[in-house]
Amino acid sequence: MVRIRERCVPVWVQPPTPEGSTEAPPPRWEMQTLKLRTYGFPKVPGTKITDADADDPNSPNIAWSAPGPTFVMHPATKPGADDGTRFKMRLYNRMPTEPDPDGCVPNVKCNTKGPDAGVDPATGECKVPPDRAFGGFPAQTPNQVVDGEVIEPPNCFHGNNSTNFHFHGFHVSPQLGQDNVGLELRPPLPAGVAADHAPSHGSHGAQGTLAYGHFDFNLDPLRYTQPPGTHWYHAHKHGSTALQVLNGLVGTFEIRGEFDQQLEGYFKTQGGGELVDRLMVVQQLQEKQPGLGGADQNSSVLVNGQANPIVRMAKGEIQRWRFIGATMQASASLRVGFPDVPGRKSPEVRQIAMDGVQLSPENYTCQPFLNNPDCTPAADDSAFNELTAFALAPGNRIDVLVQAPTEAGVHCLVHDITTVLDPAADDKIRVALRQRATAAAGTCGIDPNTGLGPLFTLIVEDRDKPMTFPEQSQFPPMASYLANLPEVTDPSLQKDLYYQMVNQGNLPGSQFWISQVKYSSGCANETLVIDQPQQWTLWNNSGGISHPFHIHQNPFQLLSQSDRTPNDYKYPVWRDTLAIPKAAKTVPPNSNPTDPTNPWGHAKLVYVAKEFTGGFVNHCHILGHEDRGMMHNTQAVCADGSYATTGPVPPGAQCDAEGFCPGDCETGERETAMTPCPAPPPQQSDWPKAYGVP
Repeated sequence: MVRIRERCVPVWVQPPTPEGSTEAPPPRWEMQTLKLRTYGFPKVPGTKITDADADDPNSPNIAWSAPGPTFVMHPATKPGADDGTRFKMRLYNRMPTEPDPDGCVPNVKCNTKGPDAGVDPATGECKVPPDRAFGGFPAQTPNQVVDGEVIEPPNCFHGNNSTNFHFHGFHVSPQLGQDNVGLELRPPLPAGVAADHAPSHGSHGAQGTLAYGHFDFNLDPLRYTQPPGTHWYHAHKHGSTALQVLNGLVGTFEIRGEFDQQLEGYFKTQGGGELVDRLMVVQQLQEKQPGLGGADQNSSVLVNGQANPIVRMAKGEIQRWRFIGATMQASASLRVGFPDVPGRKSPEVRQIAMDGVQLSPENYTCQPFLNNPDCTPAADDSAFNELTAFALAPGNRIDVLVQAPTEAGVHCLVHDITTVLDPAADDKIRVALRQRATAAAGTCGIDPNTGLGPLFTLIVEDRDKPMTFPEQSQFPPMASYLANLPEVTDPSLQKDLYYQMVNQGNLPGSQFWISQVKYSSGCANETLVIDQPQQWTLWNNSGGISHPFHIHQNPFQLLSQSDRTPNDYKYPVWRDTLAIPKAAKTVPPNSNPTDPTNPWGHAKLVYVAKEFTGGFVNHCHILGHEDRGMMHNTQAVCADGSYATTGPVPPGAQCDAEGFCPGDCETGERETAMTPCPAPPPQQSDWPKAYGVP
């Protein structure tokens, strides 16, 4: 269930200068009480939350946490089997009722400098009225209309207390009751108010469902074709996704299958002992986004809700660390690794999975994200140990094997930001990172000048546990359903998607599109036919932000990206979230993407819809961008252009050689699909003028 509750959260702060002193105390972590939208789950596993529990804010039967608990699940043991985990849940919404859940929330930014800048922690409001002269922005309600169509709402922050539930990384149906982000679950209706079960302003269009008080989820048993791996869940109601993830409405799924059994079996029999498995949820916790009057706490990056926690290992030990980028801001596009410390050997890191899908044995040996796409070693940048540093954008999951050095000691896993923010915000964050590096320098030898803030501290204890990494031949093979996708040569199945923005970081003025349009609830921007691969080239006009492209329901195979040398991957990699490379410099959203003097950033992938029909989305996982329009309705249809009702694998199903079984199109009743959206204006035209962009 979801409630707004007070939670004690670590925040990196600069304490005030004591009266009578001229010197401010050093910055430090400080526990602050914040009012956050928080998940509650049964305190005793296996019991149910009752309606009475849901209505009692102090029910002793509910445990509250941010992040939420981890659910362990497993796919079917073989194609056609029905023994995969079935997930059933009643989600209660007990947040306060809003007077107008469809209306745009006013944008407001508290002063960032000058006397009494920032947010009063006692009230959650600006300490003084916002003043543009001091970096603030007075409250203004978005109300954009383009060619007679109302764009804001829904493409604004709205419905802060309406929610839903997204199974991020799951290969399940997008239809109602399963991974359907068209659901809008509002608080219970006040007494005497009748329910209107039609979307009032069409936040999710004809595919949307409006519910009050609670909603029941009932996933069909996971199929054999669900990749085992590190996955997660989070709120995904358009207009409030960013706020609710920032409040901590996130949690994790571990789907365990053949890959885990084979990897753990290697370590038990050949690799030196039992493999310790750790989960690292990287997140930021705030009451409000900066654009809604929230505090600027971008440097407060936490792991499992803690500031710089401690991890312990034995000398020579190997552990599995599962990182989840449960973040939502541009400033949370991170680079994570161990720093180069003179005279100190860093832990060794080998990546084993990306976005919840295992690497192939070839890519396990190649290490294309720690090395280059062609497997050659990356150049040393003198700050990070290159063979430990990986990018963790909002939405990403990265699984690594980490081996402790053979000497006892203390090491810090550190992070930097890869986003180039506006100068004032960028400087503020980097100052805070240097402060945190300074605070940890005496412990783990970080050079404060590098500006690498510690995520957590690794203590290598003076005890031995010698272990060895698997060789390529010992690494688990790829499952049949993860075979490489065929090359797409049909031009009609090749598509360009332009992720476009203007006025990064400015309030008001920043705007977000995909292929010249903002999110429209009543139509589908992309349509895929089941079993028919499409090749998409993603483009990014921003020189400062790598928009994390995420698509629901199936992972894709990444073929190339413009910010790697060479661009092409020797062995394609499965992913579901990709930070689209930045442009050479920020250019207008209607400029020529392939201009050789100033090219946009780009990446190429192949995506195929399998087994399940219905509507879902692709979007930017910087969720404030998604809430304000950087999202497209996408749909998977049968060959005749229709949907079909979903269901579990039928008994005695004849599955193909890759393990895919008869899906909706073979077993379900036909339903009408979404209408395709009108063709957008040409990318290189004057379309931005309609949005007030010269």
